[in-house]
Amino acid sequence: MTRGFSGADLANLLNEAAMLTAFRDKDKTSMQEIDDALYRILTKGDKKKSFDRSQDDTELTAWHEAGHAIVSKLVTKQIVNKVTIIPSTSGAGGITFMEPKEGSYYSKEDLENMVKVSYGGRAAEYILLRDESKVTTGASNDIKKATNIIMAMLGSYGMSEKFGLLNLEKMSGLNQEYVLKEAKEVSNKLYKETIGFLEENYDLLKEMVEILIKKETLDEEEVDALILKHSSNQVIEDNIKIPNFTDTNDPSQEKKKRGISQLIPDKLIPDLIKRDNLAKKKED
Repeated sequence: MTRGFSGADLANLLNEAAMLTAFRDKDKTSMQEIDDALYRILTKGDKKKSFDRSQDDTELTAWHEAGHAIVSKLVTKQIVNKVTIIPSTSGAGGITFMEPKEGSYYSKEDLENMVKVSYGGRAAEYILLRDESKVTTGASNDIKKATNIIMAMLGSYGMSEKFGLLNLEKMSGLNQEYVLKEAKEVSNKLYKETIGFLEENYDLLKEMVEILIKKETLDEEEVDALILKHSSNQVIEDNIKIPNFTDTNDPSQEKKKRGISQLIPDKLIPDLIKRDNLAKKKED
């Protein structure tokens, strides 16, 4: 989750972790302190140790975060490190941790996909409620991010079909109503596509929601295993983290290996597991 962090960012993270270690009266800093420090930095708050939330709000939060995670994983191919519905003291009802794409440049498709990730939570809420008048304020920050990206695409990056390769920021006499009209068209198009994508992956969305309600938090491997269970041709093998089952003498590991093989379509099973299964058949 620290990809893209500068040296100063990493130093700040370790400093926060060290303070948490001292506060908890521990001798050594563990991954728990580092994880909590990262959560504090990214959310500008701490995990709420106790909170009173209705079942309806819990379910809505789970749908919202699952929507973000699925769109991020399957549309942008980003790594989803963690999804949680544990609220933050900063006001966030839940959070999905993602690692951004490596590189310095973004294509129009990349930016449109980033907008879809932002709309993923709101789109999932709509799929649950089926009524735009009942969706919540939980997507306010997501909408702000999406708006900034869309306006940059149209105004600065020359990605407007109507205005072409023009920097609209330099055109002070331009009627902003025309820009707003195209921005709305782009926004509506991407939002509808996001809803459609999540509806196509409804079984995955529903199961992730159910698990989040039960467990509250899913880590990267749990997210990946769930996606593999519902995978189709759009899932790219090298974008999925497979649990490493290497101890063939451990019966429990063999049981886990058989279980994961049942979840993964044959074309997605890593070559190592394929060879291991073939060798086992020959021995039998």
